[in-house]
Amino acid sequence: MQGCFVKFFTKTFVFKNRPSHEVLERIETVLGEAGRHDLVLIYFSGHGKLNPAGQLCLATANTKLRALASTSIPVGSIKSFFDHSASRKKILLLDCCYSGAVGKDFARGGFDDQLQLMSQGQGTFIMTASTGI
Repeated sequence: MQGCFVKFFTKTFVFKNRPSHEVLERIETVLGEAGRHDLVLIYFSGHGKLNPAGQLCLATANTKLRALASTSIPVGSIKSFFDHSASRKKILLLDCCYSGAVGKDFARGGFDDQLQLMSQGQGTFIMTASTGI
């Protein structure tokens, strides 16, 4: 039997040219309120910057290179919000320079572990537009 599954997102938030604190607060709130069976999708298109440790930061309207950690969205913060969310299905799509560097914060376990999670239809899925360099 063939079938089709369509998922409609009930809430969508768009942050065009908004400051980092506003975006971070909404991401934390959405992930904190998400239930176990909720699917959370975060899509970022913009500029990616690497901090001195090589970790990815997503640039926002107020980003300053001299204060990158406090004026951007460090991907490590998103990882922390993902870890504390009840949602078992999270997707992160990054369309920015250095987006492949997200693996420094998110990679865990081996390839077989990731395939096991994918076969169960749960976990964190990440798609990037570029490598980490």
